[in-house]
Amino acid sequence: MGKTEWPDVTPRRRLVTGTLSLAGDEPVTQDVKRSRAFRLGDDYEFKDIPAGRYRVVAVVDGTTLWDEKVTVEAGKDTSLTLSQSTSPVPASKFASAPAPAAEDSGAAPRSQ
Repeated sequence: MGKTEWPDVTPRRRLVTGTLSLAGDEPVTQDVKRSRAFRLGDDYEFKDIPAGRYRVVAVVDGTTLWDEKVTVEAGKDTSLTLSQSTSPVPASKFASAPAPAAEDSGAAPRSQ
């Protein structure tokens, strides 16, 4: 179990979706591969994962946001928070576009 966090991005504010993959990272887990859709700002979960070391990779629009290693212990829940602070991608990647500014020529309105 875990969650994803990105500044100013939640499914309610701005929907950003991608693919979250988990793959075994040692000989005893090398055949374990899971993949699922995710939304930035939401929790995620992979169930029934055998104990061992894994890589968790999250990709949005072809950009890898996270490539993290995690160890799952037998009989214990494992939690991994994926946040912008642990991503090589700048926070501005998914920044909301600013509202367009009203044009201001600096001139006073003319009366006729």
